Amino acid sequence: MKTQNILKLLLLTIVFFGTTLPLAATIPAPTLTFSATPSSVTIGATSVLTWSTTNTTNCVGAGGWSGTQTLSGTFTTPALNSTTIYTLTCTGLDGSAVSQNATITTTSSIVNAGSKMGVNISYINDWGDRQHTFIDVMKQARGFASLQCPWDPVACPVPLDANGWPTTDFGVFFLTPPSDPLGRPLTTTYPSMFGTYKLSFTGQATVRPYNYGQVQNVVYNALTNTTTADLVIRPTDGYVALTFSNTTHGAQNVQLLRPGYALGTGQVFTSEFLNALAPFSTIRTMEALETNSNPATSWATRTLTTAPTQHGSLGIAWEYVIQLANATGKDIWINIPDQVDLNDPSANNYVVQLATLIKNTLNPGIHVYVEYSNELWNGGFTQTHTNTASAVADVNSGADPSLNYDKINNQWYWGYRRAAHQTLKISQLFAGVFGPSAINDTIRPVYMSQYVQPYLTEDSLRYLAANFGAPNQYIYGVGGAPYFSPQIAYSDVNGLFTSLLKGLNTILPGFSGLSAYNGGIDYSAKFRSIANYFGLKTLMYEGGPDLTVNRTNNAIVQSSESDARINQVVQAELASAIGCGNDLFMYYKLASPTSDPFGAYEDLTLPTPKSIALNTVAKTPLSNYNVCTTSIPTLTFGASPSSVTVGSNSVLSWSSTNTTACVGSGGWKGSQALSGTFTTPALNSTTIYTLTCTLPDGSTVSQNTTVTVTSPVVNAGSKMGINIGPINDSSDRQLTFIDIMKQARGFASLNCPWDPVNCPVPLNANGWPTTDFGVFFLTPPGDPLGRSLISTYPSMFGTYKLSFTGKATVRPYNYGLVQNIVYNASSNTTTADVIIRSTDGYVALTFSNTTNGVQNIRLLRPGYSLGTNQVFTSEFLNALAPFSTLRTTEAQLTYAAFGASWATRKLASDPTQQDPRGIAWEYIIQLANATGKDIWVNIPEQVDLNDPTADNYVIQLAALIKNTLNPGIHVYVEYSNRILQDSGNMSSAVSDVASGIDPSLNYDNANSQWYWAYRRAAHQTLKISQLFAEVFGPAAINTRIRPVLMSLYSQPYFAEDSLRYLNTNFGVPSQYLYGIGGAPYASPSTTYSDMNGLFAALQTGLNSILPAFSGLPTYNGGVVYNGISFKSLANYYGLKTLMYEGGPNLSANNTNAALVESAESDIRINQVVQAELADAIGCGNDLFMYYKLAAPSNNLFGAYEDLTLSTPKSNALNTVAATPLSNYNACTTSTNQLYIQ
Repeated sequence: MKTQNILKLLLLTIVFFGTTLPLAATIPAPTLTFSATPSSVTIGATSVLTWSTTNTTNCVGAGGWSGTQTLSGTFTTPALNSTTIYTLTCTGLDGSAVSQNATITTTSSIVNAGSKMGVNISYINDWGDRQHTFIDVMKQARGFASLQCPWDPVACPVPLDANGWPTTDFGVFFLTPPSDPLGRPLTTTYPSMFGTYKLSFTGQATVRPYNYGQVQNVVYNALTNTTTADLVIRPTDGYVALTFSNTTHGAQNVQLLRPGYALGTGQVFTSEFLNALAPFSTIRTMEALETNSNPATSWATRTLTTAPTQHGSLGIAWEYVIQLANATGKDIWINIPDQVDLNDPSANNYVVQLATLIKNTLNPGIHVYVEYSNELWNGGFTQTHTNTASAVADVNSGADPSLNYDKINNQWYWGYRRAAHQTLKISQLFAGVFGPSAINDTIRPVYMSQYVQPYLTEDSLRYLAANFGAPNQYIYGVGGAPYFSPQIAYSDVNGLFTSLLKGLNTILPGFSGLSAYNGGIDYSAKFRSIANYFGLKTLMYEGGPDLTVNRTNNAIVQSSESDARINQVVQAELASAIGCGNDLFMYYKLASPTSDPFGAYEDLTLPTPKSIALNTVAKTPLSNYNVCTTSIPTLTFGASPSSVTVGSNSVLSWSSTNTTACVGSGGWKGSQALSGTFTTPALNSTTIYTLTCTLPDGSTVSQNTTVTVTSPVVNAGSKMGINIGPINDSSDRQLTFIDIMKQARGFASLNCPWDPVNCPVPLNANGWPTTDFGVFFLTPPGDPLGRSLISTYPSMFGTYKLSFTGKATVRPYNYGLVQNIVYNASSNTTTADVIIRSTDGYVALTFSNTTNGVQNIRLLRPGYSLGTNQVFTSEFLNALAPFSTLRTTEAQLTYAAFGASWATRKLASDPTQQDPRGIAWEYIIQLANATGKDIWVNIPEQVDLNDPTADNYVIQLAALIKNTLNPGIHVYVEYSNRILQDSGNMSSAVSDVASGIDPSLNYDNANSQWYWAYRRAAHQTLKISQLFAEVFGPAAINTRIRPVLMSLYSQPYFAEDSLRYLNTNFGVPSQYLYGIGGAPYASPSTTYSDMNGLFAALQTGLNSILPAFSGLPTYNGGVVYNGISFKSLANYYGLKTLMYEGGPNLSANNTNAALVESAESDIRINQVVQAELADAIGCGNDLFMYYKLAAPSNNLFGAYEDLTLSTPKSNALNTVAATPLSNYNACTTSTNQLYIQ
């Protein structure tokens, strides 16, 4: 930092005893060369970015890429589907920055549907910034206010100069995001707000952040009278605001550039904004122009580009609208303020001046849609009432008798007709500037009205035709805003979409233009049929889902924004509008804060289901939309009541339209009627029911309904948890993911598709193959008893749903059938059915004849449809219902030597979650949210807990959990797993003692590497606790965040030593530890030769572990090697007793695999499980994590061999979990309940 400050000082002149010594020449300015080759590509192709710099220290990408880049280098872009702007900003040795853009234009040999699509951009202000319009956020700041209340320029104004800049000290609010209905942090919903902004202004001042942020690197240049600084907005900050004090007559020319952009850049609009606009043909600027209630009356009162901010009631400067059109090459749709005088005969006529500006500065080839004001039918806007009043005055005064040409004597019709007449006048004024031939070509006057009342447009067009000649001589098109809304009230997300589909089906018929309109008064005519009759285009000025109707719960509405079904309804409306031949659909709108449910984006850096829908349709060939659909299938599915007490029933009710068949999965199975009811059996745990219905075209629609089961008493399940198994192709018995691509083995060559290690194929940056390949999805191992898979693993069989991006010849590898293959050229997507028959042995596919491989493969289990947004199977979620806590150590592969840094962790976007790094943390959190269960997570042993940077693994994980885990869910946190058996931990402990890094490990001169290792694990657990406290706050430790220290159950004196070590060196352990424990497995104590011998030996083994549950004898401190238990230690130190694993371990003394497997179905194994759980709970231990939920039949630990088949062990777990906790009140230290004979 000192070096950097010295370098900055060298740029300044040094004034010493009246002598000025210029030293700037000693440090050369940075240079940057940045280009793309080729700069124009066809859709789906790549380009290469090349850059070089001199005198720079670092470079950062923005726009089409992000993150730190090398000082010189090349970068091959991903396949591009739209014109993309890449920005590179490099910092010089002198602290200044240089920035350049490289634009790669995409072209297509075919016309895409985007040519029929446009988008409305939003208001320019401080609170609605999600579309990132301007690089300089001063252009959307709230205004200047006094230091006493800098948030309120109206109540606390400051004097301004002639150009609008303050002449005294002041404050200004740049970005003030509203709160989120779901309570999510801004880092999740508005990440682009955070980072380092570049500030500059004319003058000198003391600049301070207002409540949030840090101002750094302030430099005043006396030669230019300019101050520059960095404003750092951190992840915990809430808005962007500054105060300027100690000024001399204020400050001028304030600029605050967004993160990733350099001072001195000539770019006006952000690359993110320009890239987001790329898919569309037209940009409507109604909100940016503040058309509603706009007070502009003359050209002189308009906003100028020189104004400090563009935030105001007059809207942004027209020059910026034109500049945006030129920067994007898009057509623009503009709105003329209703207060301007169209009859002004002077050269200062507002529209004449505007038309002249457009003619002189707009690039050739760009079309201009011109609309008079906005929604002059909408009583919620002042312009509607003003227009109606003007129409009444025009009729009464005789200024415009044409409005009542037919003696209708209705002021509302006069108002609509006046709007039409004003549109005609605007057309004539533009014709006066551009020439008559430009009308309906370059200049496209449009008349918009209410979509649900097209007869108002019909009347206005008959009025124009009767009084001024054929409307198509001066008007380009007509239209409305086809919003679709939930038609009835709802209480959950499923109800919202059911209601929303009904709303969609009410507006789709209007796109068809049927029946034909033949002139005359017709109250049932549609916009398209009216437009056809008058020879006009049909344009939708706004449209999309409107979730504000019948909205009673903002959280439900916000949740629907991330639901895949919102993508489907957006695509459905666009497909119908385009397929029916309408000419332009202007989606409303590009982006908005999370409190406004209209935006396609919540932040342009975060794709959403709606933005993905828009981009998907825009990139689809226009010719693919050739069907005029007037209704879409619907499915309504619910349970009443949705919450029942243990042992009660619920009634499922459903109805569907335009479907051919329905199938149940999850809590029920088999074919169901297209509409009907079903009474559930008596329910003992929360159950998810799934209904999937097939449409006439073969696609499916699916919904879930959950019946929550509650108990009037606390059950023993509150003290029970479960370990879930690893995620891979060979161990799939817990049926984790619906999409089994998430647990596939990996991609391999066609020669040996089973072996991705020895037969790898090239992969793209996202991990998908770029050539032909094969993949093994499910590969069950053999059964010790030789039973068939249909007996032990029935869930593997049935019809899987396959989809992927691209085209290929798909074949089963040895087993199965591939049927019903359909390639959709418009979406470049292939779908198929993969049938696994009862005689098949595994699930594997090969993909040949590809073009650069395929991507986005999904293979959904039988009973689930491709349209589902459900991640985890209903079977998996139902099996987890009895337990309170889920331990994910095997899913995380905690014991593997991987995952040393946060950057290298597994990502949810990776093709498969079978990986040495374990599954993505996001899936663990998503599972906890889906079940409402507490989670027990394990921190990888190799991560650096001492990392002081913001990238500290545990800090990043804690922040992710804090930002995304539902409130009320607890998190048990353990350092690694079975650390006492970890040679890496011991090596680190030995090194820490030898090097003096951690002398506390040998505080008592124990001089034992074993004790050092146990103590190091304890110290690491303390560090983890402290790191979580940094993120969640100290009060969360041992409440929501529960750090635990696990050790060897048979040797509790190791835990005793570790606790004494912590207590001696770091204070009372209960301040930072929640609990301790081990893994009480019950194993056969001796060899055996038959089933009775196995259970006799198992009973002996069980009796050897039961006494430790009691906590007797009492521990009173000091060194004790024998006669203590985890519970007695925990009681002494004020900690909880937790069993991280436990249950019968039949692998001990196992000499006959078939005999052991037979024991799994013996009723006595049920008794063993119940006996151990009853004692652990009865003795007052706090949590018993059974090991484990499910495993193949050759693995002896699973409670299930297939979640669809109950077993004696699974029955035991469910029985204990459903039993009132108060029933387990005896602490038994032995059992003789097993019936050996």
